[in-house]
Amino acid sequence: MNSQQSIDWRPLIAPLALWFAISLASILLHGPMPLYSTRTLGVAWEMWQRGDLLVPHLNGESYSHKAPMLYWLIHLGWAVGGVGDIWPRLLMVLISTALIAATARLAARLYPQRTWTASQSPWLLAGSMFLFLYALQIMFDVLLALWVVLALLAIAPAGRRDRPHFALAGLAIGAGLLTKGPVMLLHVAFPLLLGPWWHPGAWSERWRWYRGVLGALALGLLVFGCWLVPAVWMGDPQYREELLFQQTQGRVVDAFDHARPVWWYLAALPVLWFPWLLWWPMWQRFPWRPMLGATGDRLLAAWIWPTFAAFCLISAKQAYYLVPLYPALAIGMARLFDGDRDNGRRDRERSPRLLWPFALGWIAAGVAWLAVPSLVAAGRIGNRWLAEAGQASPVYPLAWIALGLLLFRPTRNAGPRLIPRLATTTLLALALGHAAFTDTLWRYFDLKPVAEVIARAQRDGQPVATSYTYEGEYQFLGRLTEPLVELADPDVAAWAAAHPDGLLVTRPGRHVPRPDAHPRFETEFRQRRIQIWRAGDWLAVEAPPPPPPPVAEPQAPQAPAAGPEADSP
Repeated sequence: MNSQQSIDWRPLIAPLALWFAISLASILLHGPMPLYSTRTLGVAWEMWQRGDLLVPHLNGESYSHKAPMLYWLIHLGWAVGGVGDIWPRLLMVLISTALIAATARLAARLYPQRTWTASQSPWLLAGSMFLFLYALQIMFDVLLALWVVLALLAIAPAGRRDRPHFALAGLAIGAGLLTKGPVMLLHVAFPLLLGPWWHPGAWSERWRWYRGVLGALALGLLVFGCWLVPAVWMGDPQYREELLFQQTQGRVVDAFDHARPVWWYLAALPVLWFPWLLWWPMWQRFPWRPMLGATGDRLLAAWIWPTFAAFCLISAKQAYYLVPLYPALAIGMARLFDGDRDNGRRDRERSPRLLWPFALGWIAAGVAWLAVPSLVAAGRIGNRWLAEAGQASPVYPLAWIALGLLLFRPTRNAGPRLIPRLATTTLLALALGHAAFTDTLWRYFDLKPVAEVIARAQRDGQPVATSYTYEGEYQFLGRLTEPLVELADPDVAAWAAAHPDGLLVTRPGRHVPRPDAHPRFETEFRQRRIQIWRAGDWLAVEAPPPPPPPVAEPQAPQAPAAGPEADSP
């Protein structure tokens, strides 16, 4: 492929088709996962129900944690096919597939003479464990990653047209801001600021470059402001305060949630980018001397290293915050393997021996899985989750063993096929594990029965309250039309006494069977119980008894007062 040609999509058909088929089949196996997916759908449902497209709400209160782009995309499908959870899940599969395709397009733009990089980067991205896991969630970060790639694609050089499209980059930045707020700027800031260093010809016209960057940022902020200004105007004072100040400040400087040490991402990255950072050939090819000669090498360096360092310094850390960096990691790793052409290494590696550690890993995991029931019966395993997983059909562990054996199979000219083979087996193994989870453990995550009980109570006019922090997990599942009352511990007994016929949803930490305890509904959620009580019944059984009245202290007998009679004989 030369610089004047467009990308050849034929090598991308296999990874895109495999990803789309497996992720779609996996995401449809069970309902929305609490608490991330259920909360996203809960906010989308309340916006839909209220007819309010500006200010997100959750449980009757304004919700400032996220911007509305993903909710709008969900509403778009609901407007066509009605409210349901099929479209949001299909939407996530479409977004992740578009992300893989856009990553391949960016790789071809950055390395027009290296077709290997463009053809292997989608395999590396599709074979990433955490991209698969987060693509199955109705969350914001995969969509944010798509906007990041599209913004960089707009400014990357393309053949004779080396001038960047700052207007398109600005639209992508605005879409990213509408997806997850100011964090979009952090993901694109360093490639934009360092443009004259990596973009050919930009150094000689650096002032024009920076004018274009300012224009792109201004356009992105304008797009963002078209929602932000009316939302701030329509929202209540608390929403304005949280949206404009607390959300960003409370995550960057002193996190109000998910605070972790600076080194946390360094320790977690081998798992987050599994299996690739645990694959020895990647470390063999790692450029301990930075490769900064090509345009693509410099852009990846400007994109990955300072952005990763910035996220390490930010107080709040979550695994999915790094998802928008996955395309850069995929392109960079494909570039490392593409470099084998320069020294002939790939021609010397004509057997899949480099996949043997993963082959042994899948085989060992499958054998251990098959042995779980026997170990449980012998009392060697007491963990309930492992015991439940061991009840899955033996088809799943046998399939893992078969995938491991496939990695042993020798082929001619195995070098170009190492990455697709490892990516395919990893993706299939993850899909099998997810299917086994659905068959064995999903019932401990399914909140729809609880939501249906609450929905019936609301239809009957009963007030409903929770005795724990409510994350909106029942709003969409039960299509609730009224908010739930969220009670702190001191207020639960008073609310139950005032609403004896209402329903109280509790989540006791440890379930101790009691013959006198009769909740209306009870189920297990993760490692806890969820109980739904008639409030009066809960008050009679669970409420602490009132303190006894104070007992008067006995007083010592007093000596008779002295008087005239005491002096008489």
